[in-house]
Amino acid sequence: MDTPEGSSGTEELSFGGDPDREPRLRRWVTAHRRLLAVGAAIVVALALAGGGGTYLYLQSRKPLPPPDAALPEQLRFRVYFGHGGEVPDAVRAIPGVASVKVVGKEEQYREALKAYEEDPEAHTKPLDRTHFSDRLDGTLRRSADYPAVEARLRHVPGVLDVRREITDFWSGKADVSVYLCGAGPGELCTSFRTGPIAEQPKQAILDRLRGIDGVEKIYFEDKAFALKLMKRYFPEGVDGDTGIPSSAVRESFRLRIGRPDGYKLVRQAVDTMPGVLEVTRVE
Repeated sequence: MDTPEGSSGTEELSFGGDPDREPRLRRWVTAHRRLLAVGAAIVVALALAGGGGTYLYLQSRKPLPPPDAALPEQLRFRVYFGHGGEVPDAVRAIPGVASVKVVGKEEQYREALKAYEEDPEAHTKPLDRTHFSDRLDGTLRRSADYPAVEARLRHVPGVLDVRREITDFWSGKADVSVYLCGAGPGELCTSFRTGPIAEQPKQAILDRLRGIDGVEKIYFEDKAFALKLMKRYFPEGVDGDTGIPSSAVRESFRLRIGRPDGYKLVRQAVDTMPGVLEVTRVE
C-alpha cells in the first residue's frame, strides 16, 4: 500500500519520532489548551461543589447558638404569706424594694386553672384551692439588694417563703424548651438513667424537632451557657449552696414556633424520645 508523500508510515502518537515534527498529541493539546483548562476547572468546581454541598447539609442539621444578647437584670422576687394584712406594708418599707403587688389566692387559682385546661396532661394531679396562699410579687432597685431584702423578710410575721423570681433570658426569644438528660443517677429519663445523652440520640431529637410544622428557629443551650444563666439568675446560689455545680444544669433545645399549639406539638413529638428529660413552656 502506498503511503502519502512525506509520511513515514507510522502514527506519531508518542513524543518520539522526528525531532523536527511536533507529535500529533502535543499538537492537539496545544490547539485545545483552553478547552482542557476549562474542563479541568469544571472538574475542580464540581468536586468543590460536592464537598461544599455536604458541608452545607451537615451545617443545616445543626441548631443555632444562643442569641448574642445581654443577660437580663434579676430584679424580681416573690413572697408567700399567710394571715396578716401588715405583710405588704412591711415589705414596702424595706430599703431596696422598688414596688410590690399583691396576688390573691383566687387569682392564682384562676391562672393555674387556665394553664391546666390548656394542657391537662402536663399536670399530674387536679388543682386544689386550699393549696394556694396569698402572694406578693415585688421588684428590687438592684439585683444586689436581694440578700438584705430576703433577710429582712424572714423576720416579718406571716411570711411563709421568700424566693427570687427569675427573668428568663429566653423570654421573647423562644417559646418551648426541650431539656435533655444529664448525668444524675435518679433522673427518670428513658434509656439514659446513669449518663449524659450521646450525640446520636441528641441528633435524632433535633431531626424530629425540625419536622414539626411551624418551627422557625432551634437554639441549643450547652451546659456552659446554662451554667452562666444559672449564676446570673441565682448569684447567691441555690438552696443555700453558694456554688452551682455543672451537674446541676442541663443541655436543652430552645424552639421558636409560630403557632399557638406549638407547645403541645413539641410534647407530642419528643416527650417520650430517649434522651428527653422534660418539655416546658418559656414564660
